[in-house]
Formats: sequence, structure tokens, C-alpha cells
Amino acid sequence: MIPQKYINYIIILGTAALLGLAGIQFYWMQNAYHLKEAQLEQNLIKSLYGIRRNVAKNQAMKRMTASPFGNQIMQHFDKHDPSWAMEMMQEFLSSSPFTPLEENLSYAELDSIIHQELKENGIKSHVDFAVFNRFKEPVIYDDNVRVKTLKRLLHSDYQINLAGRDFMGPQYVLSLQMINKKGAILHSMIGMLSLSLVLLLSVIAIFYFTVSTLLKQKKLSIIKNDFINNMTHELNTPISTISLACEMLSDRSINQTEEQKKNFIGMIKDENKRLGNLVESVLQTAIIDKGELKFKPENISVHAIIENAVKNIHIQIQQKGGQISQQLNAKIDEIEGDKTHLTNVIFNLLDNANKYSLDAPEIKISTEDVVGGIVIKVSDKGMGIAPENQHKIFEKLYRVPTGNVHNVKGFGLGLSYVKAIVEKHGGNIKVESELGKGATFVVFLPKTIQHGNN
Repeated sequence: MIPQKYINYIIILGTAALLGLAGIQFYWMQNAYHLKEAQLEQNLIKSLYGIRRNVAKNQAMKRMTASPFGNQIMQHFDKHDPSWAMEMMQEFLSSSPFTPLEENLSYAELDSIIHQELKENGIKSHVDFAVFNRFKEPVIYDDNVRVKTLKRLLHSDYQINLAGRDFMGPQYVLSLQMINKKGAILHSMIGMLSLSLVLLLSVIAIFYFTVSTLLKQKKLSIIKNDFINNMTHELNTPISTISLACEMLSDRSINQTEEQKKNFIGMIKDENKRLGNLVESVLQTAIIDKGELKFKPENISVHAIIENAVKNIHIQIQQKGGQISQQLNAKIDEIEGDKTHLTNVIFNLLDNANKYSLDAPEIKISTEDVVGGIVIKVSDKGMGIAPENQHKIFEKLYRVPTGNVHNVKGFGLGLSYVKAIVEKHGGNIKVESELGKGATFVVFLPKTIQHGNN
């Protein structure tokens, strides 16, 4: 078993490494985002120049087509393939101030040119755009666009001159703005982000599982050591008593009356029975854990079982100066169940009430009819159970801390056995307690064992 201090070191170092890994992952994601942002800006700028080139071609083609000699010029250039001369002609015609740009280029045409160019440069996000004249007035724009959007476009970082310049500056300026720039960047990183997130969550899950396993091993180790210590003490006491009684009986140098011999024999029988009960509780727990618990269901009287259990424990309660009362109010107490195991359930609950009553025990056991079955309540006025311990008492090997009180004996198997038997019958058990004011265990047992619980 790993020592406790090493477990703490492993958890601290593992947590630090996990946080470091998450930090590095975030750093690389941030860098990747900035790189994608820079790449997107480059593609936008590249697209702006491509848009201007395509707009110029569009305008040149329109003017050449409209000219009486335009078709002849185009046919002449196509026939002799002087592409440089054709480009010069298109550049010249596109910048000719024959008609205003807004009269020769529609919003739909410009929209088609822009989206085609953006697509060729790998930009799939939608954009707002408008063309402004030299007086910063919008001349080509969507009729449904808001004034606020036009003001934003007027100051956009992505602008390009579509026509010539003169002493008053650019004649027409195209302005673009991405509607969701950040979303476009993140969408382009979706694959990398998803893979990174899956890997990081996998590491976190593995780390959590590892830490949980270590903590469970630590808890089991503590419980195992406590169990071994308790078992050693519990078994050693009756063995020592039996050994002492045997020595007294075999020592012929001591004159013994028949009454003394009878007491020693009775002591041996009692301690032997106690040993058998201790061993039986361990064996029963092992059988339950293996799922090999076998029932012998029969029609039994709950009240008869209670009276038998009370009779068996009555002497122990009297020895502590206590008393036990019965309020068996259930009118129908017959159920289907295993007599032996249910007797053990009632005895265990009464034994717990007796053990955890530091002064003279005041124990009450009662029954009442409920729909579908019977409720058994075992109450005491002992030390009670703190709220933080109430959900743990039915765990195997768990024992409620008793502070400086060391006279409470047991392995911590009783209540886990009780819970297993009650649930095997299709019932349930709960505890109602307040620290220093005792506890009440409430058991519900159905009239018939539910199918599949055998």
C-alpha cells in the first residue's frame, strides 16, 4: 500500500501537472487563434485587390460592349491574343469617367463579385459592404442596411479604392466588414479545438479516476486495519476467558464446589457462543458479498421474532441497569420471509441500541401496519448519530466514532448485514437521530418477498 504522504504528493504533483497542461493548451490555442486571425486578415486584403480587379474588368467589358468599335477591338485582341494590350484597354476603360460607378454597377453584381472572390480565398463568413463616393456618401449598398451599419463601414479597416484619384482623393471606396469575425475564426479551428478539448477532458477523467482509486485504497486500508484490530480484540477476549476457565477447572490443587464448576462451564458455553456469533457475522458478510445468500422463505410472525430477540438480549440490558419496552401495535404481523435472518436483523438493532447507550439503556421496539407491509421501529436514548455519519452507518466495516469511549465493541458489520437482509426481502431501512438524544431505526418489510430478491 502506498504511504499516506506519498499519496498526498502524487495528488499535489498530478494537480499541478494537469493545471500546467491546461495552461499550455490554452496558450497554444490562443496563439493558433491569433495566427488564424492574421491569415484571415491577409485573405481579406487579398480579396479586396481581387474585387477591385474584377470590378474593373466588369466595367471595361460593359463599356467595350457599349462602344461601336468595342466588339471589333475584342475580336481583334482575341484573334491575335495580345493579353497585355487587352488588359491595358480594360484598365483604361474601367477608369474612364464616362458615367458614375453607381449607375453602371448594381449592388447585386458587386455582391456576386465580392462573394466569389471571398470564396476563392477561403472566406466563408458573410460580410457587410458598401461603396462610398469622395464625399463619404454611400452610393452602392443594400437598401435594407441600417444607418448604424453604414457608419461602421465608413470607418472599417478593410477598404480599397475602386476608381481613380484626383486632387480631391479617391472617387469610389469599397468598404468591407465581417459580420462575425471571431465566429469565423473559431469555426475554422473547430476541429483542432474539439480534439484538444477531448484530449484534455480525457486526461482530467483519468486523473480523477486515479485519485479516486488512491483515496478509496487509502480508506479501505484504514478500514481493514481497524477491522483487524477490532477482530483481534473481539476474538482474543472470549478465547482468554475460555482458557482461564479451562485452567481453573483442570487445576486440582484448588477445591471447587459444584456451583463454581457450573459457573465455569456456563462461562465457557457463553464465550464459545460469542465466538460462534463473531465468526458467523464475518461469514455472513462474505456470503452476502459473493451474492451467495440463500433464503428459506416461509410465513412468519414478526411479533414472535421480536419477542424471541427481546428474550435473548433482555439479560444483557438488565446487566446495564436498563429496560426494554414493546409496543406491538400491528394488527397483521404475518409476512413472508426468512425467519433466521430476520431474527438476526431484530437482534442486531437491539444489540446496537444497547451498546450505544452509555448509561442505563432505555430501548423501545414497536410495530405498526402500513400499506403493503409492516414497519418496525427500534428506538434508544443513547449517544445518537451525527448527521455527517448517518449516511455511512450502513457501509460495511464502518463504525460510528465514539470519541473517548472505548467500550463499544463490534466489527462494523451489523448494520451492513441488516441493510442487506432487509433489502433482500424487498424492504428498506433508515435512521432518524440527533446527537446526544438517541436514535430510531425504521424498517419496512413487505408482506411478500418481491420477485427477484431471492
